[in-house]
Amino acid sequence: MKNLTRAAMVAAGLLAFSAAQAATVTFDFTGARSFGSSVTVTGSDSVTTVDASAANTGSDPSWISRSSYGLLVCTGAAAPATDCGTAYGDQHWTDSSGPDETITLDFGSKTVTLLSATFYPNFAGRFDLGVDGSPVLDEAFLANVVNFGSGYAGSQFSFGADTTFARNDRFKLSSITVEIPNEVPVPGTLGLLGLGLMGLGIARRGK
Repeated sequence: MKNLTRAAMVAAGLLAFSAAQAATVTFDFTGARSFGSSVTVTGSDSVTTVDASAANTGSDPSWISRSSYGLLVCTGAAAPATDCGTAYGDQHWTDSSGPDETITLDFGSKTVTLLSATFYPNFAGRFDLGVDGSPVLDEAFLANVVNFGSGYAGSQFSFGADTTFARNDRFKLSSITVEIPNEVPVPGTLGLLGLGLMGLGIARRGK
């Protein structure tokens, strides 16, 4: 009975250790210029993807754009491939010059923990952050790298600019880093339990 208990404890310990591991994945939003209603980006693990989209507080359409400096929002463009392609101006940022603009990152059914974000440029602007539809940061200071401490867990993250305190916030979202829990598949679980049972067999033979 002691051997059975010991084997079960070993299997449970191995299973808990495997489940507790988490992968840190970075999503690089810089790249060749592209436009659309959404942009899909693959993380540094070459597996996990996130869908980026754009919105604004006005009535005009918004398009998400990927540039060499990161993601930005283009609002009011009828033909995004043409109108959002200017090198400068209001349509080259996520900003609050006009309607407030927002970038939303959607991980679908996967829950991740947002650890940090990098922005361009790193002047003394501000941004808002929402997680799963709820605001968590209001007018947080921009920096080249913003660390979120222990992080924010969720599946959808919104980075926005607004006109609070009469500020015209503007930024591009260059990258984010998230922590993704290791989801132990059923075969892996059975393998760990098998190790425990094998340990039980060895213990019995040695008795």
